[in-house]
Amino acid sequence: MNGPAKKAVVRVLTLPGYTQNAKILEKKRMSTYTCGLNGAIHAVVFLDPPHILDKVDFGNGTATVADFDSESSLDKEQRTPETTPRAWFTASHDHSDPNKIETTYNMMDETIAYLHDFLIQQEEPFDMEKPALHPKFPAHPKLKPLKFAIFCGGFEATDPAFGSFYPITTPTLHIIGKNDTIVTEEKSKTLIRRCDDYRVEMHDGANWRHFLTAYITSFTEGGEQGDVPPPSSFGPQSTNTSAAGTRQGTPDATENAGVKAQSSL
Repeated sequence: MNGPAKKAVVRVLTLPGYTQNAKILEKKRMSTYTCGLNGAIHAVVFLDPPHILDKVDFGNGTATVADFDSESSLDKEQRTPETTPRAWFTASHDHSDPNKIETTYNMMDETIAYLHDFLIQQEEPFDMEKPALHPKFPAHPKLKPLKFAIFCGGFEATDPAFGSFYPITTPTLHIIGKNDTIVTEEKSKTLIRRCDDYRVEMHDGANWRHFLTAYITSFTEGGEQGDVPPPSSFGPQSTNTSAAGTRQGTPDATENAGVKAQSSL
């Protein structure tokens, strides 16, 4: 007779990027999130962004969903739940001041309320940084400090309306794609500067399954709390260039790196 199922010790909320959706991300990335090392288990939840994108959201630019490594479709007649392009927000840019571009993030109030409602309805709650960071995200008994956050192609929200999001005190891992032309290294650094406890890894397209599993499961009770070796330590398919942060695996500063409280970022 089988005993009770082992309870997950790390629960990960995974948020798709621009033009992606939960089905696309789960299909692409599920092999990364398997049973953890040393018997630890973590559960992964993929959440759909609330807003559906249409052609008008791309303006008169030349960008397409393919530029975002997305399998979604802008053709409404061909669209299915698996191919619907979604987003957490859209951005408007005011170029009236030649010395400064003003950015406004649209639909963010709705997104924040959507996330808050989802999180507090969970039987097993996720932990969240700054439980009362926004009027649409009030404090709640189920919202506790995050153990960690991983940003892939992350960047700072420059809209002053969201200044209360920073600084981020949660331990963060920032993955910067060497060949990413949408969110460049310089743009990612805008977010890294706003994090108090960060680690940076430069990704060249290699398989990081074992590194990410080790990193995530290190946040279990008694674990290394993010102080795991760099991706290159997990085999030839995990080569990378580490960038200096505040955690193990990034001992040598490179031209791409900066150490907390230094101005090189």
